[in-house]
Amino acid sequence: MAQEKLLGFGLDVDVVSSGREAIDAVSQGGIDLVLMDCHMPLMDGFQATMAIRENERARGDEQLIPIIALTSNVFEGSGNAALPRV
Repeated sequence: MAQEKLLGFGLDVDVVSSGREAIDAVSQGGIDLVLMDCHMPLMDGFQATMAIRENERARGDEQLIPIIALTSNVFEGSGNAALPRV
């Protein structure tokens, strides 16, 4: 649903299926905002957010990427992260 709404606003959106993929996508640059599902497989959104923040600190980034926690917690294994490019 988040992806459809963001696309409806004319934003470019990348969707990944695990916290590890979210970290990789953010580290490649060009991400302006992360909507992070708290309950993703392999690495949850909490762990992924901590890793993204650690990477930002290690690089000395002055501007942190906004990360908004989301969860639907409706279906088992339904976690995703939507990464809009503004």
